[in-house]
Amino acid sequence: MIIVFLFLLNLFALFLFDWDKTQAARQGWRVSERNLLFLALCGGWPALKLGQRWFRHKTRKQPFKSRLNLMIALNLVAVAAIGYVAGPELRAQAFGWPETSLSTLLRESHPQRPKVGFGQDRPSQGTHRFFQPARN
Repeated sequence: MIIVFLFLLNLFALFLFDWDKTQAARQGWRVSERNLLFLALCGGWPALKLGQRWFRHKTRKQPFKSRLNLMIALNLVAVAAIGYVAGPELRAQAFGWPETSLSTLLRESHPQRPKVGFGQDRPSQGTHRFFQPARN
């Protein structure tokens, strides 16, 4: 349900960004930056960033660029905080991740990886010139 909401929100934000660019060329009624930034804060920032590139709109307007980047940072921090607070059960339901916590996953012992590179574990040791004894 959240994915559908975010998809529709981003589609709407992209439409508004395109419409604002068209209205800027026609000297018509524009969408306020406050409304665009509110859409970015609600999760429409990918469409606004994409719209900046596609439509070449609001790329040189510094207050908007920095505020849009701030909205992106706030969104990412909020998602990380919700993911941290939500706990392993909710993360498992939302993303299909294992229900164990990240710290438990990091503490678990993993099988040793085979050693790669120089050493005694290579069957072809001695056949390559790098493995030959040094000559004096």
